[in-house]
Amino acid sequence: MTESVTVKTRPSLMGRLLRNLVGFALLLLVLILIFATWANHRRTGAWTFRVFDATWWGIGRDEAQPYVEGAQRAAHTAYETADELLDKAKAYLNRPPAENPPPTSTDPDAQKLPSGEIASKRAEHEAGIAQARDLFDHGVVAYTRGKSVTDPARREALRTAIADFKQVRDLLATHVPAYNTVPGKNLRVLADAEELQTLNANLLRNAESITIP
Repeated sequence: MTESVTVKTRPSLMGRLLRNLVGFALLLLVLILIFATWANHRRTGAWTFRVFDATWWGIGRDEAQPYVEGAQRAAHTAYETADELLDKAKAYLNRPPAENPPPTSTDPDAQKLPSGEIASKRAEHEAGIAQARDLFDHGVVAYTRGKSVTDPARREALRTAIADFKQVRDLLATHVPAYNTVPGKNLRVLADAEELQTLNANLLRNAESITIP
């Protein structure tokens, strides 16, 4: 006697995709029904479920409209705020970087370490701050481009800007506090770096507030 063997085959990629899409559509439909039911209860004080009643759906739509408009305003405000932030960023970048002043005008603690060690520490942290400034410049250019182009170039520009701003944040978090402890630090460099931290944090927060599909 010969036994029959059933071989189970895995669903195709297209089959799995369609199944996931159907599942997502059903979940979305359930959420819409729940929201419409809640909206009608909020409006009338009674729990109702009339899916074939246009008025019932209309109440749900009216209740959702303020949320939709609020999201649209938030996105618009993010771009409006970006214009102001970008103007400040460009003004900062157009200003010449701070240069090392003569030794007599630096931090009075300059004599706490041998001059060679002071120079080494200063050079290390000032190089990190300069790198952060260059990355910030690149991020500002990308963010400016992201506001003037359409998808998919817009998405790519925004992702580039966010990545640059995050690198700037991490570099400054490493070098600014350490530079502040170095005897003989250039106070102008320190002030510029702290200003850059504020500008970068605001632009990063603004860029991340914009939804990127």
